Amino acid sequence: MEFDVIAAIHNRISTKLFHNSSLDGSKRKALEKYINTVGSGPFLSKMKFYLIDIVGMSPREIALLGLPREKYHANTYIVGTVLASEEYNLEDYGYIFEKIILYATSLQLGTSWLALRLNRNRLAELIGANDFEMIPCISPIGLPFDYLCQNYISTNYDVLIDSKNRKPKQHLFFESHFSNPIRSNDSNQYQYAMEMVRLAPSIGNKQPWRILYDTISGGYHFYLEHSLHELYLPQYEQVIDLQRVDMGVAMFHFEATLQHFGLEGKWRIMDPNFPLPNKRTEYIATWTL
Repeated sequence: MEFDVIAAIHNRISTKLFHNSSLDGSKRKALEKYINTVGSGPFLSKMKFYLIDIVGMSPREIALLGLPREKYHANTYIVGTVLASEEYNLEDYGYIFEKIILYATSLQLGTSWLALRLNRNRLAELIGANDFEMIPCISPIGLPFDYLCQNYISTNYDVLIDSKNRKPKQHLFFESHFSNPIRSNDSNQYQYAMEMVRLAPSIGNKQPWRILYDTISGGYHFYLEHSLHELYLPQYEQVIDLQRVDMGVAMFHFEATLQHFGLEGKWRIMDPNFPLPNKRTEYIATWTL
């Protein structure tokens, strides 16, 4: 099921207030169909996604979920799981979850990534998840409160939503080595794809992705610069770095933008062992032809 991913990237915002009703009708059916056919991430981790409704739950039951109910007033949520044992599970989860989020945006639905302070045990009970299935992030989903009051979706590709809150590209994208910011070329479709990465959502808006273009191999190496503490999830007996989810989001933005222009490639693990800018930076994956 195709949609205009470029428009969705530009138009996606973190919705703060929803209509106080469950998601139903044709938009829900379309989203459910998309979720059921969304496919897998680049590393083929096993994932499942669900739409859950909290209408009918008591205030105490809702409070136990750890949802920011007073802020969002949402009654439907996207909840997903990924196998806790998969090596690149968080990157895959971010990749596919963002794919779903952007499709929801194309349906003029509001979303907002939630990862902290969730009661993952209770959420797992609601969807019948197994002990070995991890819930990294969820999102409310529904009509934004002002949906009926304005043209919610813009189609102006030249307006970069939230760009003023993003790091400048010279801090994120490099050529050959990390001390050499990539030279601007507005006609370069790969650089346009990097701009779509720059607009991606991230936990705490930390924007941990770094991309280094290898002029010799032609590959685009993706790195994670850690800037948040890892999160201990006792139910999985694991410490996880949710910024790896952010990397999956960046990878989807990059790949989907290139596919929009008819440029194909693949993700590979081929660490070039370039000198790193600091001890907080690690190699994740490479996009190559």
